[in-house]
Amino acid sequence: MIPKYNTAKGVDVIKCGLYARVSTDLQAEVKNGSLDTQIDLLQKYTEVKDSTSPEEEWKAVAIYREEGRSGKNVDRPEYQRMVRDIENGKINAVLCTRIDRVSRSIIDFLHFHEFLKENEAIFISLNENWDTSTPMGRFALTISLAMAELEREKTSERTKEKLQWRAEKGLRNGGQILGYDNDPDNKGVPKPNEAERELVLLIFQTYVKEKSFRATAQVVNEKGYRTKSYVSRRGNVRPGKKFNNTSIMRILQNQFFIGKIGYNGEVYEGQHEPLIPMELWDQVQAIIKTKRATGSKSRKQNLHTFLLQGLVKCGWCSSFMTPTYTNRPKKRYFYYQCTCKIHRGDKECKMKYVPAEPLEQVVVDRLIQLGEDQNRVEDLVAGATTDNSERVETLTQTQENHQRNLKSIDKKLDALVESIAGRKIGIKTIGQKIIDLEEQKSQIEQEMMDNEATLAEAKQKVVSVAHFRQKLTTFGELFNESTPEERKDLLQMHINQLIYTPDEIQLALFYSSSKADKTNSPANVNFGSGGGI
Repeated sequence: MIPKYNTAKGVDVIKCGLYARVSTDLQAEVKNGSLDTQIDLLQKYTEVKDSTSPEEEWKAVAIYREEGRSGKNVDRPEYQRMVRDIENGKINAVLCTRIDRVSRSIIDFLHFHEFLKENEAIFISLNENWDTSTPMGRFALTISLAMAELEREKTSERTKEKLQWRAEKGLRNGGQILGYDNDPDNKGVPKPNEAERELVLLIFQTYVKEKSFRATAQVVNEKGYRTKSYVSRRGNVRPGKKFNNTSIMRILQNQFFIGKIGYNGEVYEGQHEPLIPMELWDQVQAIIKTKRATGSKSRKQNLHTFLLQGLVKCGWCSSFMTPTYTNRPKKRYFYYQCTCKIHRGDKECKMKYVPAEPLEQVVVDRLIQLGEDQNRVEDLVAGATTDNSERVETLTQTQENHQRNLKSIDKKLDALVESIAGRKIGIKTIGQKIIDLEEQKSQIEQEMMDNEATLAEAKQKVVSVAHFRQKLTTFGELFNESTPEERKDLLQMHINQLIYTPDEIQLALFYSSSKADKTNSPANVNFGSGGGI
């Protein structure tokens, strides 16, 4: 039943909150794009309901524009603002164009639905024609969400089973790898690239001598070598880059070079030819193991490297938290402090100093845990792949729309030229129309040129996301061997943003915009209600 909010006229008031969401920043920035289209449809729906419901007054009292946010979780600013408005009675109806604009998770949406019922609010989705003020509407909603969730889980399970089967058969899962070329006649079994075989061997031999990822990368780069260059399936050239400690570490710990296939924590015999003898492999692994053990025991210095500098945000006021320190007898203490409190005082934000080392340690430990949790890594990679693919799809659609508009303008120009020949319209009139069309055409062509560069970058990110799995799973080993400055760089590579409150830390990783990882604030960071000292 629709909640009753009577006016002086005795008419029920339906206070509508219009919720619109797009998954990528690019969609949000497009003029008259997806966000504006959604809101326009919702406003028109509200106007129609108001004009056709004599006993109800429908008002659009709030608009929630969720720009560049995924619907896989509820950690969205506009969504949370909408929830607060429902609790405060500002709105008593939520309208959206499609159910997945509010949530892609059946669990999250069912919780939201219960929340709406508790606050006597209704939910309306235009595309599915769902109205939760009726029993049939609620039933149809639940069944449809359940079927969608089941299909997603089945697709994910089928993909994992296929990858597992390929690994057991000794077939490679993945794209290009240094030292090999993909064989179109024997997919999954790359053939050795003789020139790159020598480079892989050089990397292993150099590490035995230098005993350092960074030093090995420097030696290889000075000799003029670069990472693998190749042409993608779409015909794009992927040029080689300089080696760094991360790329060297991946090569030295990749069992593919000794004829093995690794998947989901298991190792299988591959069908491909190994490039590195076992004796050299074992020698390298022994050095890495020794370095890892000694690196974790490195002595602390009086000066502290703030590993999370530029990443930490205050969860209370959304300001950045900047590094600082205090001097005590015989010791210096390091902290992160809210910049809002520094510049505006306690009245604006009461977040206290947060000790740097315990905060940094809990973040490092969490990343190591994530890297060791194969299922979680796969979920993050799947989410990142979906988000980036959606961005590519949106950009591609924009280019196709531009192309159609150009064809339409060309047809109009041809028709005007024919009109001149047939003297059907005055020369002056036609001339002005041609000028207008040429200006439109020039503007569209410029937009296409700008969009092409953005699209190429987005496609590259879809490819790069495959490397994210390796980056996260090898994080702990690389971190332990790195210097403080290298550790800082490593964290900057993985973390997009960290939001701190005394009770919870939200960790947003690069490549994974769909969901922030959460963990409890450690006891030695959380001091009382203020979160610091």
